[in-house]
Amino acid sequence: MVAVISVWVFPVSLVIAGQQPVTPEEIVGELPPSDPLITESEPWLVVTSCVVALAMSILVLRRRLWVLPPGVGPSWAARFEVMLGAWIAMLLSTMIGAFIAIQIFQPSTDLGLQGVGMLGSYLLQIVILVVVVVDQWRNRGRSPRTTSPVGLSRAVLWGLFGFVVALPVSQSLGMLAGLLQSFFSDAETPVLAHDTLVAISRDPWAGWSVTISILVILVTPCLEEFAYRGLLQQGFRKLGSGRLSAILLTSLMFVFMHVPNLDSGSMVEPLVALLSLSLILGWLYERTGRLLTPILVHALFNASNLLLMSFTL
Repeated sequence: MVAVISVWVFPVSLVIAGQQPVTPEEIVGELPPSDPLITESEPWLVVTSCVVALAMSILVLRRRLWVLPPGVGPSWAARFEVMLGAWIAMLLSTMIGAFIAIQIFQPSTDLGLQGVGMLGSYLLQIVILVVVVVDQWRNRGRSPRTTSPVGLSRAVLWGLFGFVVALPVSQSLGMLAGLLQSFFSDAETPVLAHDTLVAISRDPWAGWSVTISILVILVTPCLEEFAYRGLLQQGFRKLGSGRLSAILLTSLMFVFMHVPNLDSGSMVEPLVALLSLSLILGWLYERTGRLLTPILVHALFNASNLLLMSFTL
Protein backbone atom coordinates (compact mmCIF):
# COMPACT_ATOMS: atom_id res chain seq x y z
CA MET A 1 0.00 0.00 0.00
CA VAL A 2 2.83 2.42 0.86
CA ALA A 3 4.54 1.64 -2.44
CA VAL A 4 1.35 2.11 -4.50
CA ILE A 5 0.50 5.44 -2.84
CA SER A 6 4.06 6.76 -3.20
CA VAL A 7 4.27 5.80 -6.88
CA TRP A 8 1.12 7.80 -7.63
CA VAL A 9 1.88 10.74 -5.32
CA PHE A 10 5.21 11.43 -7.05
CA PRO A 11 3.93 12.17 -10.61
CA VAL A 12 0.76 13.84 -9.31
CA SER A 13 2.85 16.22 -7.18
CA LEU A 14 4.83 17.19 -10.28
CA VAL A 15 1.66 18.00 -12.18
CA ILE A 16 0.38 20.14 -9.30
CA ALA A 17 3.71 21.98 -9.23
CA GLY A 18 3.30 22.77 -12.92
CA GLN A 19 6.17 20.57 -14.09
CA GLN A 20 6.14 18.03 -16.89
CA PRO A 21 6.12 14.37 -15.77
CA VAL A 22 9.50 12.73 -16.17
CA THR A 23 10.31 9.29 -17.51
CA PRO A 24 11.82 6.53 -15.32
CA GLU A 25 15.06 6.86 -17.28
CA GLU A 26 15.31 10.54 -16.37
CA ILE A 27 14.63 9.78 -12.70
CA VAL A 28 17.31 7.07 -12.68
CA GLY A 29 19.72 9.48 -14.33
CA GLU A 30 19.32 11.84 -11.37
CA LEU A 31 19.70 9.19 -8.67
CA PRO A 32 22.48 9.89 -6.16
CA PRO A 33 25.44 7.54 -5.97
CA SER A 34 25.50 4.75 -3.41
CA ASP A 35 28.81 2.91 -3.19
CA PRO A 36 32.09 3.63 -4.93
CA LEU A 37 33.84 0.69 -6.55
CA ILE A 38 37.29 0.43 -8.09
CA THR A 39 37.68 -1.95 -11.03
CA GLU A 40 40.97 -1.62 -12.85
CA SER A 41 43.87 -1.89 -10.36
CA GLU A 42 47.65 -1.86 -10.29
CA PRO A 43 49.42 -5.26 -10.64
CA TRP A 44 50.68 -5.17 -7.05
CA LEU A 45 47.13 -4.66 -5.80
CA VAL A 46 45.81 -7.54 -7.87
CA VAL A 47 48.44 -9.95 -6.54
CA THR A 48 48.07 -8.74 -2.97
CA SER A 49 44.28 -9.04 -3.07
CA CYS A 50 44.41 -12.59 -4.42
CA VAL A 51 46.97 -13.73 -1.84
CA VAL A 52 45.14 -12.15 1.08
CA ALA A 53 41.79 -13.46 -0.17
CA LEU A 54 43.17 -17.00 -0.40
CA ALA A 55 44.70 -16.80 3.08
CA MET A 56 41.50 -15.40 4.62
CA SER A 57 39.38 -18.04 2.89
CA ILE A 58 41.57 -20.83 4.24
CA LEU A 59 41.38 -19.36 7.75
CA VAL A 60 37.58 -19.06 7.62
CA LEU A 61 37.20 -22.65 6.39
CA ARG A 62 39.69 -24.19 8.83
CA ARG A 63 38.23 -22.37 11.84
CA ARG A 64 34.67 -22.94 10.65
CA LEU A 65 33.99 -19.25 11.10
CA TRP A 66 31.28 -19.44 8.45
CA VAL A 67 28.97 -21.39 10.78
CA LEU A 68 26.11 -19.28 12.19
CA PRO A 69 25.50 -20.08 15.87
CA PRO A 70 21.79 -20.67 16.60
CA GLY A 71 21.59 -18.47 19.70
CA VAL A 72 23.20 -15.35 18.21
CA GLY A 73 21.58 -12.97 15.77
CA PRO A 74 19.33 -9.94 15.33
CA SER A 75 15.96 -9.78 17.04
CA TRP A 76 13.38 -7.38 15.60
CA ALA A 77 10.01 -6.72 17.23
CA ALA A 78 8.48 -5.04 14.15
CA ARG A 79 6.06 -6.95 11.94
CA PHE A 80 7.23 -8.08 8.51
CA GLU A 81 4.78 -5.80 6.66
CA VAL A 82 6.18 -2.80 8.55
CA MET A 83 9.78 -3.79 7.74
CA LEU A 84 9.23 -4.50 4.05
CA GLY A 85 6.97 -1.47 3.70
CA ALA A 86 9.65 0.73 5.27
CA TRP A 87 12.26 -0.72 2.88
CA ILE A 88 10.06 0.14 -0.11
CA ALA A 89 9.52 3.62 1.31
CA MET A 90 13.28 4.15 1.71
CA LEU A 91 13.82 2.96 -1.85
CA LEU A 92 11.22 5.37 -3.22
CA SER A 93 12.50 8.20 -1.04
CA THR A 94 15.87 7.87 -2.76
CA MET A 95 14.32 8.85 -6.08
CA ILE A 96 11.79 11.33 -4.72
CA GLY A 97 14.18 13.11 -2.35
CA ALA A 98 16.90 13.40 -4.98
CA PHE A 99 14.49 14.66 -7.62
CA ILE A 100 12.90 17.28 -5.37
CA ALA A 101 16.27 18.55 -4.11
CA ILE A 102 17.67 18.79 -7.63
CA GLN A 103 14.57 20.63 -8.88
CA ILE A 104 14.73 23.12 -6.00
CA PHE A 105 18.45 23.93 -6.06
CA GLN A 106 19.20 23.12 -9.73
CA PRO A 107 22.97 22.62 -9.39
CA SER A 108 24.99 23.39 -12.50
CA THR A 109 27.76 20.79 -12.16
CA ASP A 110 27.86 16.98 -12.04
CA LEU A 111 29.30 17.05 -8.53
CA GLY A 112 26.64 19.49 -7.37
CA LEU A 113 23.95 17.32 -8.98
CA GLN A 114 25.10 14.22 -7.13
CA GLY A 115 25.73 16.02 -3.86
CA VAL A 116 22.34 17.73 -3.75
CA GLY A 117 20.64 14.49 -4.79
CA MET A 118 22.36 12.59 -2.00
CA LEU A 119 21.41 15.15 0.64
CA GLY A 120 17.78 15.24 -0.49
CA SER A 121 17.38 11.47 -0.56
CA TYR A 122 19.19 10.96 2.74
CA LEU A 123 16.98 13.47 4.56
CA LEU A 124 13.85 11.54 3.57
CA GLN A 125 15.46 8.20 4.43
CA ILE A 126 16.44 9.46 7.88
CA VAL A 127 12.80 10.38 8.55
CA ILE A 128 11.75 6.81 7.69
CA LEU A 129 14.57 5.42 9.82
CA VAL A 130 13.37 7.41 12.84
CA VAL A 131 9.78 6.20 12.36
CA VAL A 132 10.89 2.55 12.22
CA VAL A 133 13.16 2.91 15.26
CA VAL A 134 10.32 4.47 17.27
CA ASP A 135 8.00 1.64 16.22
CA GLN A 136 10.67 -0.90 17.18
CA TRP A 137 11.08 0.74 20.59
CA ARG A 138 7.32 0.81 21.23
CA ASN A 139 6.97 -2.88 20.35
CA ARG A 140 9.96 -4.08 22.35
CA GLY A 141 9.18 -7.10 24.49
CA ARG A 142 6.00 -7.99 22.57
CA SER A 143 7.65 -10.75 20.53
CA PRO A 144 9.65 -13.63 22.04
CA ARG A 145 13.40 -13.38 21.56
CA THR A 146 15.02 -16.49 20.13
CA THR A 147 18.40 -14.87 19.48
CA SER A 148 20.50 -12.14 21.08
CA PRO A 149 23.31 -9.93 19.75
CA VAL A 150 26.96 -10.12 20.75
CA GLY A 151 28.60 -7.42 22.84
CA LEU A 152 29.67 -4.13 21.29
CA SER A 153 33.39 -4.90 21.56
CA ARG A 154 32.96 -8.25 19.80
CA ALA A 155 30.80 -6.59 17.15
CA VAL A 156 33.61 -4.12 16.41
CA LEU A 157 36.19 -6.92 16.26
CA TRP A 158 34.00 -8.88 13.86
CA GLY A 159 33.67 -5.72 11.77
CA LEU A 160 37.43 -5.24 11.52
CA PHE A 161 37.94 -8.91 10.70
CA GLY A 162 35.09 -8.80 8.19
CA PHE A 163 36.67 -5.86 6.39
CA VAL A 164 40.01 -7.66 6.14
CA VAL A 165 38.14 -10.56 4.53
CA ALA A 166 35.60 -8.63 2.46
CA LEU A 167 37.95 -6.22 0.66
CA PRO A 168 40.38 -8.74 -0.91
CA VAL A 169 37.69 -11.36 -1.52
CA SER A 170 35.31 -8.97 -3.29
CA GLN A 171 38.10 -7.32 -5.27
CA SER A 172 39.64 -10.65 -6.29
CA LEU A 173 36.35 -12.22 -7.37
CA GLY A 174 35.43 -9.04 -9.21
CA MET A 175 38.75 -8.89 -11.06
CA LEU A 176 38.45 -12.59 -11.97
CA ALA A 177 34.98 -11.96 -13.37
CA GLY A 178 36.35 -8.99 -15.31
CA LEU A 179 39.08 -11.13 -16.84
CA LEU A 180 36.54 -13.74 -17.90
CA GLN A 181 34.32 -11.06 -19.41
CA SER A 182 37.21 -9.57 -21.38
CA PHE A 183 38.15 -13.06 -22.59
CA PHE A 184 34.68 -13.79 -23.98
CA SER A 185 33.81 -10.28 -25.16
CA ASP A 186 35.37 -7.06 -26.42
CA ALA A 187 34.19 -4.99 -23.45
CA GLU A 188 36.92 -2.90 -21.85
CA THR A 189 36.93 -2.60 -18.09
CA PRO A 190 36.78 1.08 -17.06
CA VAL A 191 39.31 2.40 -14.56
CA LEU A 192 36.44 3.58 -12.35
CA ALA A 193 33.25 1.54 -12.37
CA HIS A 194 31.07 3.83 -10.27
CA ASP A 195 29.79 7.26 -11.24
CA THR A 196 30.65 8.57 -7.78
CA LEU A 197 34.35 8.02 -8.35
CA VAL A 198 34.17 9.37 -11.90
CA ALA A 199 32.68 12.64 -10.69
CA ILE A 200 35.04 12.99 -7.73
CA SER A 201 38.12 12.16 -9.81
CA ARG A 202 37.54 15.19 -12.03
CA ASP A 203 38.04 17.58 -9.11
CA PRO A 204 38.92 15.65 -5.92
CA TRP A 205 39.40 18.70 -3.70
CA ALA A 206 36.29 20.61 -4.69
CA GLY A 207 33.78 21.33 -1.95
CA TRP A 208 31.21 18.91 -3.33
CA SER A 209 33.86 16.20 -3.76
CA VAL A 210 34.78 16.42 -0.09
CA THR A 211 31.10 16.51 0.92
CA ILE A 212 30.23 13.46 -1.19
CA SER A 213 33.25 11.57 0.15
CA ILE A 214 32.18 12.24 3.74
CA LEU A 215 28.60 11.17 2.99
CA VAL A 216 29.76 7.99 1.22
CA ILE A 217 31.94 6.99 4.17
CA LEU A 218 29.74 8.02 7.12
CA VAL A 219 26.11 8.24 6.01
CA THR A 220 25.67 5.82 3.09
CA PRO A 221 26.76 2.72 5.08
CA CYS A 222 24.36 3.52 7.93
CA LEU A 223 21.32 4.05 5.72
CA GLU A 224 22.03 1.21 3.29
CA GLU A 225 22.75 -1.34 6.00
CA PHE A 226 19.64 -0.28 7.90
CA ALA A 227 17.57 -0.64 4.72
CA TYR A 228 19.01 -3.88 3.33
CA ARG A 229 20.36 -5.85 6.28
CA GLY A 230 18.01 -4.45 8.90
CA LEU A 231 14.70 -4.09 7.06
CA LEU A 232 14.87 -6.27 3.95
CA GLN A 233 16.92 -9.19 5.27
CA GLN A 234 15.01 -9.39 8.54
CA GLY A 235 11.77 -8.88 6.64
CA PHE A 236 12.55 -12.04 4.68
CA ARG A 237 13.27 -13.78 7.98
CA LYS A 238 9.90 -12.66 9.35
CA LEU A 239 8.27 -14.15 6.26
CA GLY A 240 9.75 -17.54 7.16
CA SER A 241 12.92 -17.52 5.09
CA GLY A 242 16.01 -19.25 6.44
CA ARG A 243 19.06 -17.27 7.46
CA LEU A 244 21.15 -18.18 4.42
CA SER A 245 18.31 -17.73 1.93
CA ALA A 246 17.48 -14.33 3.44
CA ILE A 247 21.13 -13.29 3.05
CA LEU A 248 21.14 -14.43 -0.59
CA LEU A 249 17.82 -12.77 -1.50
CA THR A 250 18.87 -9.51 0.13
CA SER A 251 22.24 -9.57 -1.63
CA LEU A 252 20.59 -10.07 -5.02
CA MET A 253 18.36 -7.06 -4.38
CA PHE A 254 21.37 -5.06 -3.14
CA VAL A 255 23.23 -5.75 -6.38
CA PHE A 256 20.22 -5.10 -8.60
CA MET A 257 19.61 -1.67 -7.04
CA HIS A 258 23.21 -0.64 -7.74
CA VAL A 259 22.96 -1.33 -11.49
CA PRO A 260 22.00 2.29 -12.44
CA ASN A 261 25.26 3.56 -10.88
CA LEU A 262 27.54 1.26 -12.88
CA ASP A 263 29.09 1.52 -16.31
CA SER A 264 26.71 -0.18 -18.76
CA GLY A 265 29.53 -1.51 -20.93
CA SER A 266 31.23 -3.55 -18.24
CA MET A 267 28.99 -4.54 -15.34
CA VAL A 268 30.20 -8.07 -14.65
CA GLU A 269 33.21 -7.17 -12.52
CA PRO A 270 31.53 -4.63 -10.19
CA LEU A 271 28.37 -6.73 -9.88
CA VAL A 272 30.33 -9.81 -8.79
CA ALA A 273 32.34 -7.69 -6.35
CA LEU A 274 29.18 -6.14 -4.89
CA LEU A 275 27.46 -9.52 -4.61
CA SER A 276 30.35 -11.05 -2.68
CA LEU A 277 30.54 -7.97 -0.45
CA SER A 278 26.81 -8.07 0.27
CA LEU A 279 26.89 -11.78 1.13
CA ILE A 280 29.63 -11.11 3.67
CA LEU A 281 27.74 -8.13 5.12
CA GLY A 282 24.56 -10.19 5.47
CA TRP A 283 26.44 -13.05 7.11
CA LEU A 284 28.14 -10.67 9.57
CA TYR A 285 24.79 -9.24 10.60
CA GLU A 286 23.40 -12.71 11.30
CA ARG A 287 26.63 -13.69 13.07
CA THR A 288 26.67 -10.71 15.44
CA GLY A 289 23.06 -9.54 15.56
CA ARG A 290 24.22 -5.91 15.43
CA LEU A 291 24.01 -3.51 12.49
CA LEU A 292 27.18 -1.88 13.77
CA THR A 293 29.25 -4.71 12.27
CA PRO A 294 28.13 -4.48 8.61
CA ILE A 295 28.04 -0.68 8.89
CA LEU A 296 31.69 -0.66 9.98
CA VAL A 297 32.71 -3.01 7.15
CA HIS A 298 30.69 -0.98 4.64
CA ALA A 299 32.26 2.30 5.78
CA LEU A 300 35.80 0.92 5.65
CA PHE A 301 35.11 -0.59 2.23
CA ASN A 302 33.94 2.76 0.84
CA ALA A 303 36.85 4.60 2.44
CA SER A 304 39.35 2.10 1.01
CA ASN A 305 37.91 2.54 -2.49
CA LEU A 306 38.23 6.30 -2.26
CA LEU A 307 41.82 5.84 -1.10
CA LEU A 308 42.61 3.37 -3.87
CA MET A 309 41.30 5.89 -6.37
CA SER A 310 44.31 8.10 -5.64
CA PHE A 311 46.64 5.21 -6.58
CA THR A 312 44.67 4.20 -9.66
CA LEU A 313 44.39 7.61 -11.35
